[in-house]
Amino acid sequence: MHRILICLLALGISSASQADGKYHGATVTIDFKAADFGDLMRVLGDTGRVNIVLVDVAPTRLDVTVTRKPWDQVLDELVARAQLGYERKGNVYVVGQPAMITERKKRKPVKYSGVTMDLDVQELPAVTAAALVASATGHPFEIKPGAARDATLRIRRVPSDQAAELIVLQTGGTRVDKPTPVAAGTGCIAAKVPLGNLRLAGIAAVGTKRWAAVLDDKQVAYILGRDRCVGAEQASVKEIGDGYLTFTVGTSEVSVSLHPTKLQTP
Repeated sequence: MHRILICLLALGISSASQADGKYHGATVTIDFKAADFGDLMRVLGDTGRVNIVLVDVAPTRLDVTVTRKPWDQVLDELVARAQLGYERKGNVYVVGQPAMITERKKRKPVKYSGVTMDLDVQELPAVTAAALVASATGHPFEIKPGAARDATLRIRRVPSDQAAELIVLQTGGTRVDKPTPVAAGTGCIAAKVPLGNLRLAGIAAVGTKRWAAVLDDKQVAYILGRDRCVGAEQASVKEIGDGYLTFTVGTSEVSVSLHPTKLQTP
């Protein structure tokens, strides 16, 4: 993920941050050459244990060399270099075009009340990302087809209604006013699709329970829960973990990590 990277994380606070009182994050030493801006944000988010969400940010590469700087100071510097802005709500930083960030800051404060959840999706259509959140929470949530962008999010410990808002914001989608109630499926999902034609594209978690989203080679989406039958092989979902999915296929087990190109059959 991180290209030409040397990244050493220290848990102390640098003397510079103590001196000016503005930055208090764990210090980070980074040496990047032509690094993808999104990769940089993931490094800083992991360091600070926060969620950094990019909204309509064009592909950008930066050379970055910093030594023992607080991660939040590095965030300020990189966002400025990319000519972007950000807004913070709790443990979520939304990074995007300055005009959009300015408008968001004018909004009345929002109080979120949804269940706490984790969501990790990569290039997942907005409709499917919404369905994944709805399945995980049990609360109806739909986005109309035709959103401008797919969802690429990795957020931890956020209220489910905030997660839904972030999907709408990032994809440019439109919420359905009267979403269809969540219903448990029956039978075997994608019964005519070989496992090798499915791609794991997202995982949502509420407490210890997890759900996964997979796409076939025609971009048809399926939401899976534990023990669900899936694929032409009639595999069973044995476990949905933090970043992986395990099937049983006959007497064999197949484990795949999040966002592979395709699932590999035994």
